[in-house]
Amino acid sequence: MSELSFGEAENWVDFVERQIGYKFVNRDLLVQAFVRKSYSMENGGENNEVLEFIGDKALDLSVVKTLTDKYGHMISDEPDYEDEDDEFYCEYSEGKLTHLKSLLVRKEYLSARIDELKLAPFLIMSKTKGTNFFTVNALWVNHYSSMLFLDCCYNIIIQINVFVIWITPLFAGSPRIR
Repeated sequence: MSELSFGEAENWVDFVERQIGYKFVNRDLLVQAFVRKSYSMENGGENNEVLEFIGDKALDLSVVKTLTDKYGHMISDEPDYEDEDDEFYCEYSEGKLTHLKSLLVRKEYLSARIDELKLAPFLIMSKTKGTNFFTVNALWVNHYSSMLFLDCCYNIIIQINVFVIWITPLFAGSPRIR
């Protein structure tokens, strides 16, 4: 992507915000999430590399919270509950939850979601040959998770509500999640 003018940047930033269902307080974070290191090395400025560290953890926490909300609950929430103990019940084992989590964060799925949400054209990178767009797309989700986490001041509820956009297709009857 070539360097954008302010007006063009506003248009694509608005589009991305609509696609992910979140309006950024600090739009510079959103733009930074799209800037690859290769581009910043050639043109200066910050890039999304350090965001990957934060994003890995934010993404993990969002996935774990989403899976436990979907497949687990407190026993006291059951209609026929009469015991004084209140333990957490989950319909899946730790192994199955780990498997589901791995499906939700794998490169193939994340890259496909970037394409489905039409976000790939906005990645800002150098014109170096040999760029693996599949990997770049998947890594961008980590960058997205981190800048969202930073922008919403680490509010995990906001993070999870926005993250649902990424996993909704998997929970909509897709055999890949079963």
